[in-house]
Amino acid sequence: MATINSRLEDSQSDPLAIFHLPPPGETAVQKAERVSQEMEAKHISQQIDRALEAEAKERRRVAGNVKRLDVLLLGPTEAGKSTFLRQLRLQYDVKGLDAERECLRLVILLSLVTSVKTLLDVLDRQDANDDTPLFDARTTQPPLREPKTPRELAARRRLRLAPFLALEHQLREALDLANTGTGAESIAAHAAAPLSAQLHNDYQDKSLVDEVALTLNIEHRGAQNSPPPSDPIVPPGRLAQLVSTVGFGTSKDSRRAKAQSATQSPNWTSDGKFFANKDDPIHLVAALKNSIVKLWKEAQARGLVVGVTTPGDPSAAPQPVVDGAIELNESSVFFLNEIDRIATPEWLPGDQDLLNVRIRTRGIEAHDLQLSSKRVYRICDVAGARGSKFAWAPFFQDASAIIFICAVSEYNVCDPTDPTRNRLRDALLLFKDICENRLLRSADIITFMNKVDVLRRKVKSGQYPIQRYFPRYLGSDRTSHILSFFQTLFEECHRVRRRPFYIFATQANDARSIVAVTAAVNDILIRSEMTSTGIL
Repeated sequence: MATINSRLEDSQSDPLAIFHLPPPGETAVQKAERVSQEMEAKHISQQIDRALEAEAKERRRVAGNVKRLDVLLLGPTEAGKSTFLRQLRLQYDVKGLDAERECLRLVILLSLVTSVKTLLDVLDRQDANDDTPLFDARTTQPPLREPKTPRELAARRRLRLAPFLALEHQLREALDLANTGTGAESIAAHAAAPLSAQLHNDYQDKSLVDEVALTLNIEHRGAQNSPPPSDPIVPPGRLAQLVSTVGFGTSKDSRRAKAQSATQSPNWTSDGKFFANKDDPIHLVAALKNSIVKLWKEAQARGLVVGVTTPGDPSAAPQPVVDGAIELNESSVFFLNEIDRIATPEWLPGDQDLLNVRIRTRGIEAHDLQLSSKRVYRICDVAGARGSKFAWAPFFQDASAIIFICAVSEYNVCDPTDPTRNRLRDALLLFKDICENRLLRSADIITFMNKVDVLRRKVKSGQYPIQRYFPRYLGSDRTSHILSFFQTLFEECHRVRRRPFYIFATQANDARSIVAVTAAVNDILIRSEMTSTGIL
């Protein structure tokens, strides 16, 4: 007690000094190690300070010679706004986007987990209550370990992929998407349990559980010669630590944290090559890759996925479907088709991966893109919720342009929160509200009718005729005619004729088409600026 009091008395002159005092009973070896760590931390901090100071100095230098134009990126949810923004960043901010590739791996893996869960659910609905023998016992002797009924096949299928599904909570937690309700702890405990314990807890057929675990030849983290059963599949908190070290997060993350992150990732070798560390979930994905591929092929072969074409041949007609089929979004289909390439420790998302990953925007995300030596565009991606569409408007009264993006492929899709609302009609109402907003009346409006490739596939399938959802349409099934009809609907919402209005048909995940559209948009903005200053 006397020792503690004396330490407190010594630090009275500086209330924070106690936090810098060495621990009691520190040995010489421990002191040397502590001092070494403090010196290293100080060196890293100084490096970050110098980098941030140089960056701020460069920004001030550039700001004096460059004019900034604000461009609003608006539209409903899942229209492709973030994909278009990533296309722009690939052209004008590739370094900033490169820093996010490692963390977007986790988003893509989470997308794969949710897609696999969806496929398992639709197959279970077909097989879970079917006890029809898969083999004729009178003529065929089934293999010893093969399932004998569709019900047993469904149980075996889900058991085989149970470790993969257990990654969902850990990935959501790492990406700060996990629920914090009462069920979160039980989900986390289940995900952290050994594979054998998970299977025995969820399924009563012990012999089937042991057989599947033996067939997988994995118990923890997808590795052979696994550690004792008490170890989790992925150590709790490890993914969260990995995400924090590469600077992924919300806008509240400090620039210092993002700068410091680049020096701490455990997934880079000494020679600068990417290779996932031993605790990374990609090793489990690689171990279960064949089971995922088998599941995906089975769902397609049985006609349970709507609108899927042969991989590598997008022009082919979609495969026929049966009752109870589901419609996966194009992002899920892309990554399921690419599982062989993804399931390797060396995989780091490429440009096409970045354009196909889906991340829902929350709030406002702003990026400065320098398209020329004299002009910087601040692109502000605003979340697509209609309920908050006017909250941000007063802050953008001086916006030079509005880029409104909607997915015309959603002409047949209902809002998940209200089945009576058509998503394309909702987009038209949002567009009309934006056009009539007095605070935004000085901004030019550029409209992108996005996801034309998905629209083309839907129309070609013949399963969703336009007339069923838009009785006014009397044209043919040619995509060009349908796009002309949709363009007319947007023009009817844009009643202020004196304001310039431009409209393009786009495919946001196709780099070549977006490059051409970006050039056209740049010309439009330059012309608008010259008009406002009286040059034209």
